[in-house]
Amino acid sequence: MENRILEKQRELESLQQILKLSKDAATYCNQLQLNMAQMAAHYEATLTIAKNWTDAFASSMLVEIPETVAQEEEEETPDEVVRIPIEDTNE
Repeated sequence: MENRILEKQRELESLQQILKLSKDAATYCNQLQLNMAQMAAHYEATLTIAKNWTDAFASSMLVEIPETVAQEEEEETPDEVVRIPIEDTNE
């Protein structure tokens, strides 16, 4: 009889442990669901921003920007810039 009681106590402890693990798993899954929903919302916001930038770039291609630099100024500007090292006279 005493063996049966010990066996039932071990069985009860095992069932209680399974219950605790099940509750922990359910809590984890609920938190995971909330995180996934939050990620989906951020993903949609990021896509909206990217789409708006694409639309802005497409719209900017439709606008003609007038040239503000005169022809004379363009001719004075050199095509290449060469850097000439200057020695320090203090040495």
